[in-house]
Amino acid sequence: MMELLWMLPLVALLLYALCISLKYPHVRRIAVRELNLRKFSSVLVIVGLSVCIALITLVFCIRYAFQERSNAYLEKPAEAIKYEVMAIHQPHLQKPYFTDEDMGDLLATDEGDPNIWPIVSYAVTLFPASELDQDVILPNVLVIGVDPAVAKSFNPEGSKADWPSTLGENRIVLSESAADRLNARAGDYVQLLDHHNRKHAFQVEQIQEDEGLLAYRGFQKADATAIISLERARSLFDLPSGSYTSAIGDLHVPPPWHSRYIQQDTPLSLEGVSSFGVYFFGIINSTAIAMAIILTINLFRLIAEERRFGTGVMRSIGFSRLDLKRILRLEGLCYALFSGLLGSAAGTGLAAWVMGSNRRLFGQEMWLDQIITWQTGLKAMLTGCSIGTCILFGSVWMVSQISLRNSAQTEPVGAIRRAPSKGAYAFHYGFSFIILTLTLSLVVLISIPEVRQSWFDGVDLLLWSAGLFLVIPLLIYGAVWWLEWGVGLVLWLSSKVPACYAMLNLALNQLKGHRIRTGLLMLMFCLVCCFVSFSTVLSNYIHVVVTQSGNREATGGYDYFAEDARVIASEQLKSYLDEIGYPEERYPEYASVVRLPWRESEWRGFEINGVDRRYAQTNRLSVTPRREGDGDGASLWNKLASDPDAVIVSTSTLSFIESQNWKRDNDEIVFRINGQTIRKRIIGVANEGTNEWNAGSIAYPATIGIWMNEQEVLRLGRNAKELNSVLLLRFDSAAIGREWQERSELGLARFNVYPLRSAVDEDVWFYRDVGLLFALFEKFNYLAMAIGIAGLAVVMARLVKMRKRQLGVLRTLGIAPNLLQLYVVAEGVLLSIFGSSLGFVVGGYYGYVLCKSQISDMVLGFRFGFPIFKLLLLFISFAILILVSNLWSVRYVYRVSPIESTKHLTS
Repeated sequence: MMELLWMLPLVALLLYALCISLKYPHVRRIAVRELNLRKFSSVLVIVGLSVCIALITLVFCIRYAFQERSNAYLEKPAEAIKYEVMAIHQPHLQKPYFTDEDMGDLLATDEGDPNIWPIVSYAVTLFPASELDQDVILPNVLVIGVDPAVAKSFNPEGSKADWPSTLGENRIVLSESAADRLNARAGDYVQLLDHHNRKHAFQVEQIQEDEGLLAYRGFQKADATAIISLERARSLFDLPSGSYTSAIGDLHVPPPWHSRYIQQDTPLSLEGVSSFGVYFFGIINSTAIAMAIILTINLFRLIAEERRFGTGVMRSIGFSRLDLKRILRLEGLCYALFSGLLGSAAGTGLAAWVMGSNRRLFGQEMWLDQIITWQTGLKAMLTGCSIGTCILFGSVWMVSQISLRNSAQTEPVGAIRRAPSKGAYAFHYGFSFIILTLTLSLVVLISIPEVRQSWFDGVDLLLWSAGLFLVIPLLIYGAVWWLEWGVGLVLWLSSKVPACYAMLNLALNQLKGHRIRTGLLMLMFCLVCCFVSFSTVLSNYIHVVVTQSGNREATGGYDYFAEDARVIASEQLKSYLDEIGYPEERYPEYASVVRLPWRESEWRGFEINGVDRRYAQTNRLSVTPRREGDGDGASLWNKLASDPDAVIVSTSTLSFIESQNWKRDNDEIVFRINGQTIRKRIIGVANEGTNEWNAGSIAYPATIGIWMNEQEVLRLGRNAKELNSVLLLRFDSAAIGREWQERSELGLARFNVYPLRSAVDEDVWFYRDVGLLFALFEKFNYLAMAIGIAGLAVVMARLVKMRKRQLGVLRTLGIAPNLLQLYVVAEGVLLSIFGSSLGFVVGGYYGYVLCKSQISDMVLGFRFGFPIFKLLLLFISFAILILVSNLWSVRYVYRVSPIESTKHLTS
């Protein structure tokens, strides 16, 4: 419904254009004639404005795509699946599954219609059975064991899925997402990897859409879903007859049962991703809207002034003032419509590229595949075209109202305008001086480290980057006058060079005579360059953060880790790694840690970590000995691996133990682990605060809790269902790790170990995402800068043609074309270079201040310098492009004929 409201303005404008064209054919003919007379400049204007509209369309396309896909994601699973009750999360159950009796007790809580259905489900890896597809692998598939009749009941109303009455022992139903990844069709065979890494062949019975139960991904957040028979699932995963791993439904079961609300995080995460994208691209959108308005106002003010003599003639032969406004409005509407159509189509394609090439910004879920459908694209195109066209036409309407209200005047374009009153001049002059004083004072205050730290420490970088958008217009208000003061100083210095002085004086008079145009063009360049320099500084800062990150120290020296619900020893992990095929010089260090959740720690989430010889030799966590003479960290870890009575505790765990008043005898302590009373000796304390990058914020696996001998952990947890493992890898260098990360992840997935997570990404995930965001932002600003330069070229070209008589008179007086070219170029270069310089200084300094204020939170020895060379290179590149575009736009000066330009002048 909201989309239809967005499109109403476009329909209204089309009706307006049709009405004007039919009712006033003379207006239509004149407007079309004006467009045909300046085909090349018209194309440049349309292209420039269309890029602005493309950026506007991009935001709506992203928003609509996420809304559509998130709604589909939530609607595809049956509405009955809201909760999952997992056996492994039930503290009163001794086994990791429900027995028939347990399930009967659970189902008894549902007093009405049956809203709870028992299932068997595990996330495993699937392979194609064909030897030709040995490189194809699909990890993290949720395999559900359920009766087909129950599975069919989850399908939404109107579903055309035709479920079989029964599933054979080795038959499987695949979701479309799984079948596409496996290149499988009905009748093909696929292989399923069980928890003992044994492959089982299944024939594909059916392939169905991702809807109902086949769209359910479970608490495992699987990438795809497959369904097999209930009995086959039990035998596959070593479950006794009549057992279940979980129950799903729409009923929240009462205590003592613990249920998990499956959809709790999904809508929030999808909305968060959507809001994140719109928030970021909204800044680009605002810049695009500002540039579209500025370009349109400047261009059509020039057009109106250029036709001042002609409009006076038309008024004298009977055209009404409203007719003249209609001509300009219809011409502007043509520009807006063409720009809207071209820009909205380009914006939709740009959105598809952005979301496809920057998946990390928008998440990695499989539901993002082919996220922009043709319906979404069409809706975004119409919305972007409607809004962009309205913005452009609104600007044209405003110009026509203001510029043509005195259209009967026939004074020459170059006539001297009435100077503002002395009171108004004094007000603007004084207010600009106040802005300059406040700006310099603010710079001085911020240069004081204590003030800077108190103002900017811990601020939201994205929010403050948006706030920068609001400050720039105020600076530009004062900058218009600062430019005049600066040019006045240059005139004083160049007074002994008459030719240069005269041309600069003419340019200054034009700047003074058209302060609104000067300010708008300066605003456009300042805005873009400000965000270019700001994003450049932030990108450089984040790159330094990532490269100087201390993630290895935080993880105990490891680069990658994977968590697995099974108990996997280090020797077993080595056998997995041998299958990957590392060269000897690239073979990673490896270790496995057996973990047992510690129920007595409650919400703190401490775990008991089982240490073997391999982990003791490769682990680099810093440990402080409890007694003198116990040795350093390495010897303590080796001692722990061989002594079942010794433990190492993290600092927060030690504080928790001391707060429980458990019996202590020096370093020996008697405490409880999952109901068992044990006596251990603390030989060392692992300091969680050694990593200053994320101390107290991120706890990596096996970096917090209690460490003890692996066999002792297995003894304590021999009847525990929550025993699990964390697998750790370390390469010789970060570059080698990145080179082998994907192959290592796929290699381990062949043994049901998935995903392999990067410690670097986990440690600085926020910085990496924001860094990618600002790098993308920087590239969009390059595009915006190109629009600004093209717009300036069009404006200056029209200015030259508009001043044809003035330039002709100056040619008649003997001034050479190259000096006239200097006069026009100086005007364009002065306002664009000054605006760009102001933008680079403000954005660069603002970004540098924000970054410097964050350094106190960084690791000792962190170094960050201002990227002066990159900013200078960008500024010089922009300056050269601005100069070239101005020289191109004023080439018409050489074709100005003194006789043609002055033969119609009156005395």
